[in-house]
Amino acid sequence: MEGKKPPQAASAAGGSDSEVEIEREMHSAMHSAATTQPSSPRPEPFPACTDSSAPWQRVRQQLYQMAIDGDEVLDHYGDYIADRIAVERFLSGSKGNVDRAVKQLRDHLHWRRTFGVENIVNEDFSDMKEYGELYWGGTDLQGVPTLTWILRKHDGNKFTAERFVRFLIYNIESGMRASPSYPNTSFNIIVDLTDVGFGNNDTEMAGLLQTTLVQNYPKVRKALYVFPVNWFVHLFWDGIIKPILSTLQPDIEDKICPLRGDYEAELLTRFAPDQIETKFGGTLDVKARGDPIPLAYEPTSVKAMVRRQEHRSAALQHAAAGAAGAAAAETNVASPSSTTIKAAQKLVMEEQRVRRKEARRLDVAARTTRAACAVSGKAAPPARGAGNNSISSKAGKRGVRKAQPESWAASVLSLRTWVMCAMLWGFLSYFAAEWLGGAAG
Repeated sequence: MEGKKPPQAASAAGGSDSEVEIEREMHSAMHSAATTQPSSPRPEPFPACTDSSAPWQRVRQQLYQMAIDGDEVLDHYGDYIADRIAVERFLSGSKGNVDRAVKQLRDHLHWRRTFGVENIVNEDFSDMKEYGELYWGGTDLQGVPTLTWILRKHDGNKFTAERFVRFLIYNIESGMRASPSYPNTSFNIIVDLTDVGFGNNDTEMAGLLQTTLVQNYPKVRKALYVFPVNWFVHLFWDGIIKPILSTLQPDIEDKICPLRGDYEAELLTRFAPDQIETKFGGTLDVKARGDPIPLAYEPTSVKAMVRRQEHRSAALQHAAAGAAGAAAAETNVASPSSTTIKAAQKLVMEEQRVRRKEARRLDVAARTTRAACAVSGKAAPPARGAGNNSISSKAGKRGVRKAQPESWAASVLSLRTWVMCAMLWGFLSYFAAEWLGGAAG
């Protein structure tokens, strides 16, 4: 089914210019809420209006305020109030008068509640369907569905005017809800006047139906096809009705189309053959096709929409604050300068130099001690690093290998000492013998 798509379906289907503008407004509002303090406590989808706001925005604003002030019915239909296309339909039906549009749309939403429009598609009208007076036919060349009314089958004595009007609303709602464009689905109406007589006249139903359709379904009917039309009806239409209505609605000829003469040929200029019923010269079998299947529709309240937008704005603000904090923290962390790095390197090198100097001093002291012990015959202390369990085995081995030459040198020194002592003892013995022997002679 064709028709302008509501904002909730625009993102998935591309959307019209008005829908794109709505999405742009929503995105702009969310971006503003995430980066700055909101100038108004009212979030999208109900922003505050100014004097330069478009008429449809002023209509929406007034309805929103009524909902906030306690109108439970308007609060219940928050998605309807926020739907720009729906608001513009009622504004157009009110000839651009904002106050009249506010009243008409408010009355319509109250009518939906009292009439039970939400659940009407689930009601049983099988007793009226069996007469075949009202049903959905084919679609035109633009894909717009067509509601067919066989007027000769109408009998005002079978059903009350209220019952028939309710049956008609049931058909309208069933067909419109079969499209994702609901509640802005466009549709055509075909009125078959074949064999119509005075017995089909029902003035009470006609008056009630006209009021109901004008007040609650403005700007959804694409075209009204009426046929067959005799010469008198056609003359009356072209000479009186059409000129008067054209002053009020320039495209009246496209809206109301009385088909004279060969109406089947006229229908073929607006419908494909497989979308025209067999009795009207086409190939469509309505009974075999079945009734349209309505899509589920559940209104969203004003309060729910505002809460959802507030939560979304709060989440965006939190994310923006977190990102800003992370950026600030990253900026404020000072990277080490080259001077600091050089100072640290200098401290490390100085510490290493002190450690090497201390190691050399300990090695010299250890060697001196071992040499002195070797001369005196005392046991030399273990080499530095030997026998220390806290030193790794590799370091211990290095200590042992280093100590081995020192022990060998001590051994050589000890042997040299004994040799010298032996020589000295021999010299003294010889000197004593010679000295004592000489003295004795």
